[in-house]
Amino acid sequence: MGKTSNQDSTEEQNLDSTLKEEAEGYGDLVAISVVHKVSMRALRSRLKELQIDRV
Repeated sequence: MGKTSNQDSTEEQNLDSTLKEEAEGYGDLVAISVVHKVSMRALRSRLKELQIDRV
């Protein structure tokens, strides 16, 4: 059975929250990438978006 859009949204929110709170260096991004099964490129892009939103 596939994921629902609600599950995807929840996972994205969890990832965003983790990035906001814990991504302070390359090692943190690697760990988040492994745990959430997301590419480093996608994480870096999303982190930049979140940083822009804060400003």
